[in-house]
Amino acid sequence: IARIRTALSAVESKRATLLAERAALQTCYDDCQGLRSLVRRLPVEILVAVFRKCSKPFPLTVADGKQHRYAHAPLFAVSQVCARWHDIVMGTPSLWSTIDFPQGIWEDLHSQKMTALLKIVIERGAGLPLHVVL
Repeated sequence: IARIRTALSAVESKRATLLAERAALQTCYDDCQGLRSLVRRLPVEILVAVFRKCSKPFPLTVADGKQHRYAHAPLFAVSQVCARWHDIVMGTPSLWSTIDFPQGIWEDLHSQKMTALLKIVIERGAGLPLHVVL
């Protein structure tokens, strides 16, 4: 019985090793399949044009005291798709050159947060002229 337990233990150990190798190979396969995707071959200029079309002016708003831009602003959503898109969005100042100022934005208690958000947008705009929507 001891010999059989030892043999079963060795088989279970080998099985665990093989399952881990299979998972690693599946990950590698999935990564390779992703590289073949046509959207990965699009030039940066086309992606920037698409991002510009699908995004609205950067909304300087605070909901319930929180800067909801992280979860809801279109540019931030697009930038979370993959590392390449993140680099493109964050590295393209023209995507950050339009700012939407809702009416009464400076009258609430969150004006310091609004100032901080405005500073971020201006920095990402990298000196390009700003288009302000009132």
